[in-house]
Amino acid sequence: MAHRHYHSRGLVLNLRPLREKDLLITIFTEDLGLIRAIIKSGRDVRSKLRPHGSRFSLVKITLVRGKEWWRVVGLETEDMMSPIWSNTRAAVPAARVFDLLERLLPPEEPVDSLFTDTHNILLMFKRNQAKANSFIANLECLAVLRILSRLGYLPSIPFLAPFTGGLVLDDAIVESLTPVRLEAIKTINRSLNQTGI
Repeated sequence: MAHRHYHSRGLVLNLRPLREKDLLITIFTEDLGLIRAIIKSGRDVRSKLRPHGSRFSLVKITLVRGKEWWRVVGLETEDMMSPIWSNTRAAVPAARVFDLLERLLPPEEPVDSLFTDTHNILLMFKRNQAKANSFIANLECLAVLRILSRLGYLPSIPFLAPFTGGLVLDDAIVESLTPVRLEAIKTINRSLNQTGI
């Protein structure tokens, strides 16, 4: 029986060992939402997929649906975000964004605009990692606001509307968060407390 192949771009949120040589990949895909899939023999040094399964990378992935799990049959690195991870000031907040996505995203349910938002914000982390700590803090806050808003966890609050809407993400938007960042963080904390995570 032929299996249908699903092709998508995705952000690798996590990789965990599974059984003797397999890997369990958690990936936020553009078309399918959050997917957990098995990479058969992904820890084997001879695996063709092994070099492409780096955490925090942007990949092109091909999946087939198994009885219990999705299975990865193709994986190709599209963009390494490695410059972010070599700079602790950018790496720590960017990793928190990945962790939040893993905890909050509903499985196998695409979320309108969130993949594009997240990818663009990660590119901003990559481009702006040398900027002041306040800019990096604003960028993390903006990422969390967008995630919570897209997933329906953030109440509609007028002063946050410029940061959760469909505006183009640029340095000016990030900088304009400075005067309201503390209030935004309080709102984020209240929303996260209500989710129970």
